[in-house]
Amino acid sequence: MRIDDENTSAVAWARLKADFHDNKNSRALYLQRQFTNIRLDDFSSVSAYCQQLKALADQLTNVGDKVTEDRMVLQLIAGLNDNYDTVGTYFIQVDKLPSFYDARSKLILEENRKQKQTAHNSSALDTALLITTPTNRPPPTP
Repeated sequence: MRIDDENTSAVAWARLKADFHDNKNSRALYLQRQFTNIRLDDFSSVSAYCQQLKALADQLTNVGDKVTEDRMVLQLIAGLNDNYDTVGTYFIQVDKLPSFYDARSKLILEENRKQKQTAHNSSALDTALLITTPTNRPPPTP
């Protein structure tokens, strides 16, 4: 797009809008593919996973492909890994799906619980190793 002194901001805006709409379908297709294939395993935390899922849903809405709350929650569940099978199963077995933010909150609580459990188990294992490792051995007898 060429902008010169003769162009007004309205003309520039109209050109930008036209460019945006020309690419709308291809961007919608690309975003749809990303949204459908997003997986928790690709992220460092549940929070990061949910943040990206929400960002993709917002971008899809911006190109005219509105993502419903139920679709967001179903995709959130579909992208979970085996560590969250129990929570995901609970979500789909209730009569009404939770809101996206409620599901996100419950998943983050479960992630925190799992991290604390892992830390506790690791600490217990370290303690057990310290207790069972002999430190004062008597000298060997001839």
